[in-house]
Amino acid sequence: MADFMRAPVIYSCNLTLYNGLEGYIIEVVALDNFKVISAFCTIYPGNKILFTVFDFAGNETRKVLGD
Repeated sequence: MADFMRAPVIYSCNLTLYNGLEGYIIEVVALDNFKVISAFCTIYPGNKILFTVFDFAGNETRKVLGD
């Protein structure tokens, strides 16, 4: 029940190894009181990057970087 009440938290997003091409590493650090089960990164035109993480209970947290 505690996992259902709390969404995961995104602590940091590391883009230092990403050079704009497919296949390069984009790192996100996210924690949850039980378990983070998935993390996604979506890059939009320009420099907007959306990070989305989900926990076991289905809670979702999003963080946007860029303009």
